[in-house]
Amino acid sequence: MAKINGNEVEFDQKELQAAWDKAIVLENADPNVMKMCYVCKYHMLKENYFNFEKPDTLQWYVDLIDTTLKDLFVINNLIAIHNVCLEFRKKKNATKRIEKIRKVKWNFDEEFHQ
Repeated sequence: MAKINGNEVEFDQKELQAAWDKAIVLENADPNVMKMCYVCKYHMLKENYFNFEKPDTLQWYVDLIDTTLKDLFVINNLIAIHNVCLEFRKKKNATKRIEKIRKVKWNFDEEFHQ
């Protein structure tokens, strides 16, 4: 279970995997390697988890889908997004936004990133 340590939240491997699994799938990418941030619609690499000592804009972190729940850190309430996108969240409950985004087939633009 997530541990709150001062201003940081430490997630265990099970929670990190659950957050990654909830992230938006890119149709033409291996979901074990790459997913999409629901906020900025840009890709995330699984290996690029947030490093507090060397932060980078493309690193991903765990977001809470619904911040109005009593038990915030349940597995179903975690999703991976870019660390810098945390501040651009619009509502306390992103469930409907995420469901709407999932209805669209998203692809990684391989030509652009070569």
